Order: sequence, then C-alpha cells, then structure tokens
Amino acid sequence: MEIPETVSGRRVTNRGVHLQPSGQHTAWMKRADYWIGLLVDMHLSWVTAISDSDAFCTSGAARALLEAGVIPIVRFAYTFPGPWTHGAAVEQLVTLYARYNAPLVVQFANEPFDEREWRNKQVPNYESAWAIIAARWAEAAKAITERGAVAGFPDGPGYSENPFERIRATEDQWHEGKAVYLGHFYGKGRPLDYPYDDVSQRGVPLTMEEYRRLLDDYADDPQWNEGPSVLAQINAQRRAWARPGQTALDDDTCFRGYEKVVAWSRETFGFVVPLAMTEGGWTPRDRAGSGNAVDIRWPMTTPKMVAAKTLAMYQADTPMFALTPWLLASDDMGASGWPDDCWVGYAFSDRYGREKPVVRALQANASGAVAGPSARIEAARDRLAGLDLAGARQALVGALGRG
Repeated sequence: MEIPETVSGRRVTNRGVHLQPSGQHTAWMKRADYWIGLLVDMHLSWVTAISDSDAFCTSGAARALLEAGVIPIVRFAYTFPGPWTHGAAVEQLVTLYARYNAPLVVQFANEPFDEREWRNKQVPNYESAWAIIAARWAEAAKAITERGAVAGFPDGPGYSENPFERIRATEDQWHEGKAVYLGHFYGKGRPLDYPYDDVSQRGVPLTMEEYRRLLDDYADDPQWNEGPSVLAQINAQRRAWARPGQTALDDDTCFRGYEKVVAWSRETFGFVVPLAMTEGGWTPRDRAGSGNAVDIRWPMTTPKMVAAKTLAMYQADTPMFALTPWLLASDDMGASGWPDDCWVGYAFSDRYGREKPVVRALQANASGAVAGPSARIEAARDRLAGLDLAGARQALVGALGRG
C-alpha cells in the first residue's frame, strides 16, 4: 500500500480521528467549514467515516475532506450474514480519490463478533460464525480490490486466536499490499506503554501527590478522587497484579495491542501486514476489565489526560500508518450517543466548553509520525522478533512518565 507524501498540498502523517458514530453526513456538511477547518487546525491527515445508504459518496463529504487534505477510511453499513453490496459505491470513491492521489481504504464490517453486527443480534456458534466471517470477507475483499481500493479487515475486537489463519484464502491480497488490518486499540485508562511500564512490571506504588496530579482539574472532585481508602486499594492491586516480563502478547487490552496483530501476521504470512487504528485511544473515565476484575491501578482518565495521551500516541513509534481514535463528535454532528467520549460536544462543557482539551492540544502541536509505513514496519519487525522489551519501553516512555 502506497501512502503519498502529500494530499491537496498537506503533508500526510499518521494523525487522524474517528469522525462520528453515524453514517449520515448531511447535518455536519451544513457546517463543513467549521468541521473541516477543525480537522486541519488539529493537523489531522485521516478520518474513519461510516457511510449508510452510500451517503458518504453522495453528500459531498468525501470530496470536501480530500480537498482539505484529509483522507477518509470508509466503512459502509453491513450486517452479517448477508452479502457485501457496496461495489458501485467503491467505484465512485476510487475515481474521486484518484483525483487527489489518495489511497482508498474500505473497511469491511466493524467488530465481527459483536452481536450488533448480526441480523437480529443472532450470532451463531463460534465455528459457524468464523466460517461466515471468512467467506464474507473474501467476497468483500475481492470486490474492493478489483475496483482499485484497499480492503480493510476489521478487529474482533480482540480476537482470541490468530485471525489470519482463518482468512488464508485471501493471502495473496495481503502479500500484494491490497489488504490492511484495521484495529481497535483502546488504552482503557492504562498508560501508553502498558504493559511495559513500571506499574505493570514491578507494581510501583502511587502516592497521593501523584494521584492528584494525574487527576489535574478533577483532583478535588469526589466523583474522580475517591480518597485514601481507594488509593490503598489501587496500591494493593498494583502489588498483586505486577508481572515482570509481561508483554502485550500476554495482555493486548491496551494501545500496544497491535503487537499481537504484528506477531500473528508474522506467524501466518512471514511479514508485518499494513496496519491502522480505526478506533481506540483514550476516553474519559474508561477502565479495563469488569466486575471484580476492573483495573483500578491508575486514576480515571481526565479530559486533559486524554489530550496528553493522544498527542503522545501520535508521536509514538508504531507500525501503523494511520491512527483514528474514538471520537471527534456525535450530537454536534447530527448523530447521538457517547457524549463523554467526544472531542467536541456538551459533556464537560461546564469546564471546557464544546471543544475539549484534546482539540487545543492538537492545534498547538503539529508533530506526528510520517505516514509512510516501511521504516516503522521494519523497526517493529526487528523489535518484536526478539521481543526487545527494553527497546519498546524506551521508545514510548516520555511525555506521560508513569501515568
């Protein structure tokens, strides 16, 4: 897969965002100058955009974004077990993208084992589900690549086994660079370099001073700062859960979960497949786990910490050519849901207004890895081949310290 150095005169980096949770684009296009201007001001090169009823083709959204030097990764509405039927729309987009010398990546499905992806939420048994997923992926990948686009295979989320072994029928497309893996690598309140950080490896305790610092504007808010008794529980869990030598292959519920995908692709194909992140990053208050197994080792992620971690994520050395974390906006773009996650919206507006700290942080800092993946893929291949944990940790520890 070839990534151009520029699109519409703007340098292409790995920086992006998931546009909105809806596939309808008429509402936000009424304020296109604001939204596209915001993407440019945040120095973003990519968005992940959903398209319902092929609306992304007909609304003018795709053209407006490309004109501004923003490359959309497109996911059409799809429900298992039916056929994938968007070939004509892909043809239209291929023609449009060619005018801007931009690569068109089309994501097939979203999270195949989520019941919302299946008709009437009826997911068949595991083996039957995989048979359907593999067959539909092969059909979609053929339709997408024959029309000149790149086919994007979706995250599980978090497959319990090597998915490339299940889809070996499309091996040629991976070897030819016509297929990419589109992951959902959520930080889940954990640090950027998890599980190579000192807390995960050695159980380093948290002080109240550091606890308050990491909560920044919410240090004195009892809904965020749960006090000395919870701090004691945090440190107890830090001690109990410390695992020297743990890697992201052992626990991929983190931003560095892509390491497991890299290892799987090397195991199946002998090389690192092209990778991007179409959901992920950090959202306020989110934590890994559930029930009695919730990971409380770090304070809940604040809007300012979302900003710091997002900026550091773009600057990190990864094999991914694009990072489009969840979520630019919802209600403000005519959709609904996920208010706390949005970079622009009403949640936390009493303190920050409609545009959250991540917007201002990205506007103020244009740095991001150049999107051309070859060098980063080779570096990741060498590092992961020997699981050089020290090298991986040194590459990522920085802006956030142990937080």
